[in-house]
Amino acid sequence: MEKPQRKRSLGIIVRRSDWRESSRIVTLCTRDFGVISTLAKGAHRPKSPFLGAIDLLHIVDAKLGIHPLRNLQRLYSADVIQGNRPFRHHRKRREFALRLKNNILLAMPENRSDPDLFDLFRGGLRLLGSAPEPKLKLTNLGLDLRYLEILGVLPPPNFCPLCEKELPKNGKVGFLPKAGGFIHKHEGGRPISARLPHFAKDLLTIPGQNLPGFRAPDPMVQDLSTLVQELISNL
Repeated sequence: MEKPQRKRSLGIIVRRSDWRESSRIVTLCTRDFGVISTLAKGAHRPKSPFLGAIDLLHIVDAKLGIHPLRNLQRLYSADVIQGNRPFRHHRKRREFALRLKNNILLAMPENRSDPDLFDLFRGGLRLLGSAPEPKLKLTNLGLDLRYLEILGVLPPPNFCPLCEKELPKNGKVGFLPKAGGFIHKHEGGRPISARLPHFAKDLLTIPGQNLPGFRAPDPMVQDLSTLVQELISNL
């Protein structure tokens, strides 16, 4: 019988459950293998190397036993690289982090890697854990836009995907989720401020680590966040 291959990967713990008396089933979103379910034997034992390591949203260096014909892989160890402390007692940070997790799990293929999605997940947790509280909504908005861009469902926000012309910077444009978002008002959709698609473009242009320092009026952040959530809900 073919033995599991010993592998190593960065992973983020997205689910966990007890298995029998002493072990746990741990679901990891990994950079190299996608979403995988693993068995952490003896995780509940007093001297287990997993103590303190198997916690939701921990980023870990995971040592794995991978068998291509098994649905449940083996987790030998998990060394915490970045903990979940910022999300434990801060409701807003936790809500945004869990929303990011759910989005990633909807898109991440099981047992198949997607490094771009994983890097967004990992980097997003770091930003949501460190951004000043007044900047959390803006940071989350920037992450949502990048999520849609990685999935390939967000056309360049400042161009109409129907007529392929640049959108105006003033006045009104249209918003049509089934077309990918922002369109010229003569193409239909419901009217919105022409500033919003250009704001979205700016958020996608700046480096991710600079999102918390980006300056934008709160009403504009709220308006664009509402539209982006509608795009995500229509996936």
